[in-house]
Amino acid sequence: MKQIFKTLDRGFVVEEVPAPTCFKGGVLVKTYYSAVSVGTEVSVARSSQEKQTASSSRFPDMQLYQKALKKIIREGFSETLKARENYKNSMWPKGYSLAGEVIEVGDGIHDLKKGDLVACGGSGIANHAEYVAVPRNLTAKIPEGLDPSLASFATIGAIAMHAVRQADCGLGDRVVVVGLGIIGLLAAQLLKISGCRVMGIDLKENRVEVAKRMGIDNSFRPESAESAIRTVLDFSLGVGADAVLLCAATQSDEPAHQGMAMLRRRGRLVIVGDVGLSFKRSPFYEKEIEVRISCSYGPGRYDPEYEFEGRDYPIDYVRWTLNRNMQEFMEIVKEGILIMDPMITQRVPIEEAPSVYRILQEGATDSIAVLIQYDRGKPNDIQERKVRIQPKVVRKGTLRLGVIGAGGFAQRQHIPNLLKSKISASLVAVCNRSGVNAKKAAQKYRAQYCTTDYKEIIADPSIDAVIIATRHDTHASMAADAIRAGKHVLLEKPMAIHRAELEELSKAAENADVIFTVGYNRRYSPYIQEAVRMLEKLRRPVQILYRVNAGFISPDNWTQQRHIGGGRVIGECCHFLDVMQFLVKEEVVDLSADAAYSRNSGVETYDSLTASLQYRDGSLGTLLYTCVGNKSLGKEYIEIHADQTSIIIDDFQSLKVMGRFTKNLRSKQMDKGLTAEMDAFLMAVAGQESDLVTLAEAENITNLSFQIDDLIRNHQ
Repeated sequence: MKQIFKTLDRGFVVEEVPAPTCFKGGVLVKTYYSAVSVGTEVSVARSSQEKQTASSSRFPDMQLYQKALKKIIREGFSETLKARENYKNSMWPKGYSLAGEVIEVGDGIHDLKKGDLVACGGSGIANHAEYVAVPRNLTAKIPEGLDPSLASFATIGAIAMHAVRQADCGLGDRVVVVGLGIIGLLAAQLLKISGCRVMGIDLKENRVEVAKRMGIDNSFRPESAESAIRTVLDFSLGVGADAVLLCAATQSDEPAHQGMAMLRRRGRLVIVGDVGLSFKRSPFYEKEIEVRISCSYGPGRYDPEYEFEGRDYPIDYVRWTLNRNMQEFMEIVKEGILIMDPMITQRVPIEEAPSVYRILQEGATDSIAVLIQYDRGKPNDIQERKVRIQPKVVRKGTLRLGVIGAGGFAQRQHIPNLLKSKISASLVAVCNRSGVNAKKAAQKYRAQYCTTDYKEIIADPSIDAVIIATRHDTHASMAADAIRAGKHVLLEKPMAIHRAELEELSKAAENADVIFTVGYNRRYSPYIQEAVRMLEKLRRPVQILYRVNAGFISPDNWTQQRHIGGGRVIGECCHFLDVMQFLVKEEVVDLSADAAYSRNSGVETYDSLTASLQYRDGSLGTLLYTCVGNKSLGKEYIEIHADQTSIIIDDFQSLKVMGRFTKNLRSKQMDKGLTAEMDAFLMAVAGQESDLVTLAEAENITNLSFQIDDLIRNHQ
């Protein structure tokens, strides 16, 4: 499918990328129209261009310099250069407001059906693309009789509606709207039909004229800040405005200060656009100005439970959510109360959109809103989830692999390790939820094709094995599907996040004649391997202290969501449980765990915990996992004690031994065993002897992580 992107070196481009797949709780939409809010999208594009200029200039931004220096120290100069090149090759999807036809409905959606016309919103979701996959709460059904071209502005309209609600104005209130782009013009009209007396201000004369044509008669272009303030005072009978809506986009703080000067005592300043907010305290203090931020489309925006999990807010408590704003905006447009046509200055097919964007960014036009049109004749049965990158001749005997989940980790580790392995292997296909990321990875690593549908890969008879590195909630089902399709599988941890799916995957793996392993890579590290060799010569019991300075992750991050990421115990602590099990090589007979709960945030995320394990031979393992440690401290530190000997492994960069052995190891870079893990997997797939994590071992570690998670969540 075709999609518009912003790039650093080529500007705005239309790329052919794989079409998205529908998902649970969402719908797949064929786009009819998408709306370009000139001010918003162009200002974002200019901002990214300025960042690139700073990063590539002779005298780079100091923060960027410090960030690069830290990365060089931590990962090396080569990896830092790679990261910079990856950034330079980035492509950012554009668009956030569109209208189209539902062509597929995901599980759990009961109030929409194929053929329904809908408006969709969300940056990075409702893109300028021929097809989009959108969560239910970011989708609103178009009222019968409303032209989809006008409905494509529903998300932009929701921004204006929420701004007006934040202003909290009514009959007779004097309200000033600063910035008469599409959001400002819509907000001004909404204020007027609410009974307010409205004045519009903009530095562009053509926008002032459009505002007047739309009934905002008091609009004007100021000659100076002082004249603007005087005009507002005259408009408000010398008192000052009741509210000022800042709908402009500028890094300057002046609009905020001028807006304050236009207000009466105890007036309301509503920040809608991206303006500077370095306030001078005294003027705001003296007039007791109330500053309100208008957050995007309304309540629910940026709440992952609302946007992606479909959990609506009760209407009795939250009257106007972002979705209800979108619906009401379309009803108002349908009734003809809002005037839309004067704002739509251009209508272009998607193929011509990049040239329009370039003109807009250069400031060579006075456009306010642009409509991008799409081919309605495109098939509803999508055949475009697979994009061919290049033909590839593979040597006989070379293993052929597909990667499902080509995110940052897979591209930093798995794919490079696959391609440089001592076992001859070729990357045939790359799958990712994002079509553009799938294509970029496939181009970078010279795969034959890319896709957004993992079933394309597991159904490909030419592929021998797959690496699965997707979000945790998809691991078990995807791995089970791949095994049933006869593919060898290297599954990133965790093996599963629920007991039922663990059981399903285990049954699939037990009954199949394929290699299956889970990515507990640390056991392959040369430091852990050396520790095992030494422990084999020492008397038991063994005592292990494994300290992990994990760092803070926001509670709303997907890894913290129990039903998506599993939480940090299931999602990450499984690594450290596997290392201790691998060192001791005995069954766990007793287990206790507890978390250090935060009493300040009111949110329990189970980030800091201690787990104590007793093994059958009397050995003990203690996992101390913390999110409250200092960043300057290394992440992983292991003490192993046995038979008057102590082994210390520090961040997988050094090993120090005291006692019966004197061997020390040190490397410039961390070695967590990822390269050796890939070699071991490919050796096993090639029929060679290999010491892989077994199914039984993976099941055992997953069950241990479940038990610890239960203990800390139940406060036992």
